[in-house]
Amino acid sequence: MKLNGLNSLRGLKDLVYPVLCYQCGELEANGYYLCQQCFDAFKKVGDDGENFCASCSEPFEGRFSENPTCRNCNTLDYSFEFGRSALKNSDTARALVHDFKYRKQRHLAGVLADFCQQAMEMDERITNLLETSKDETVIVPVPLHWRRHLYRGFNQAELISKVLAEQLGIRHMKLIKRKRYTTTQTRLARHERLKNLKDAFSIHRKHSGKDDFKQVILIDDVFTTGSTSEACASLLKKDYAKVENIVVVTVLRG
Repeated sequence: MKLNGLNSLRGLKDLVYPVLCYQCGELEANGYYLCQQCFDAFKKVGDDGENFCASCSEPFEGRFSENPTCRNCNTLDYSFEFGRSALKNSDTARALVHDFKYRKQRHLAGVLADFCQQAMEMDERITNLLETSKDETVIVPVPLHWRRHLYRGFNQAELISKVLAEQLGIRHMKLIKRKRYTTTQTRLARHERLKNLKDAFSIHRKHSGKDDFKQVILIDDVFTTGSTSEACASLLKKDYAKVENIVVVTVLRG
């Protein structure tokens, strides 16, 4: 994947404050925070034709003629069409997302957006959707509750989605807000997560009634059980009758 170019103002800044690659520490003349060699070294979902679940992106061992649905997804009925994750669950990928999310390394948003864009470009289902209905598509971040946003200082999904929307030339809309504070979901099973998220989201009042789009690309940092994506997608399907497809795109498959 070709890394994004930077404008002249950013280039001038990099001459004064040179950027080092996040992974290897080498000086990056183009001002990007991950050199091409390190970018390519990350383990990606679907690398070298490896199969993954068509619904949740969980990688499969072995080879199949096409991407099947995993045993877990066979028992579930999602409100979204499918989830597409960019990176496999590896130590380096988890560290990258963790540093961005919890160590306030906001500059990594562009790197994570590039991983998402690469995954989208590799998936015919997404490229076909954008080729036929790009003008009717919006990119929507999964929201944070205002208390967590205040503590963290930013919403990681929003930063990634804004960069991605600009790169792809797609409208960015903060359609959903998190109206109820919920405990962390890290150690919860899927049914516990769904219960924890019950009535946690609502549609932003300023976007209520605005339904001039048919496709939604929902952005988050990690896809684990799909419970957060399901809660957001079911809300969008309920409030926006014209929505035909909701696709979930995340950086990491947890």
